[in-house]
Amino acid sequence: MRFKPAIVSVAAMFSLLCFYPGEIAAADKSQLVDLEKKVGKGWQCFAIPSGLDRVGVVFEQRQDKSVFYVDDLKETGTLASPVAIGSMSTSKNLSLGAAIKLISVFFPSLNVSYEYDKKTTVVISGAEEVVGGQKVSQDAIAWAQKNLNQFRPDSRLFVIREAILASGVTYTFDTTTATAIAAQLNLSAPKKGTATGTATGNPPTGGTPATKTASPTGDNSPPKQSSTVSQPKTPNQIAQTFDPKIGICIHPDQIILGNSYGGELKVTLQPVTEDLDFK
Repeated sequence: MRFKPAIVSVAAMFSLLCFYPGEIAAADKSQLVDLEKKVGKGWQCFAIPSGLDRVGVVFEQRQDKSVFYVDDLKETGTLASPVAIGSMSTSKNLSLGAAIKLISVFFPSLNVSYEYDKKTTVVISGAEEVVGGQKVSQDAIAWAQKNLNQFRPDSRLFVIREAILASGVTYTFDTTTATAIAAQLNLSAPKKGTATGTATGNPPTGGTPATKTASPTGDNSPPKQSSTVSQPKTPNQIAQTFDPKIGICIHPDQIILGNSYGGELKVTLQPVTEDLDFK
């Protein structure tokens, strides 16, 4: 299991592809700082799995911290290995609202009242780490050299070098919230829903919108994600599984455009070691 980010000479930037419209309310705390500390510097982990789960995805982050999907390098030959995450405290980072929002992405009829400042705990299952290696760095540099128009003075570009995916999340709610969710969704039997990916934030003004999506088939139709929600025998728990696995952590490199000693434009990558504070 590899959690320390590999040191590379150049970095690439990523765009966030989310399975819910618009931005999460600030009170919903979208990042899992506790998990980020566990996996290592540079990893960006989400209380709400973002759907940004592919090594080689290029994204843009604006000054207001919002992120946009830019492109997919469609990397092949990535290596995947199981990761043990298990149960963890989310007292600082995962609000009740964030958990409910992830469920309601797939079940929009869900309308449960909750207090933003309440917290929930989560168990992440079926996790695996996907590593792209040096090839992702090389491909990101080649991509950047062909897409210089994507560099903007008020934003940064990244590429995803590594990702952690998960097949399931089990939440422990308070009794009132768990009962309300089970009743509204009639969880006497597991319920399956589907969502279509959309990029977050507002489209950039001028030029090619950075919110375009790409699918493995070559068209620009948004990818689809399915999710099943059920009620385990354990009191107050709601379990949610994802097909395919959904991204919960990414490790990006920043793509930097600068001048070489000869004055020519040069693309390099810089490993991310900070919390990018995604919105």
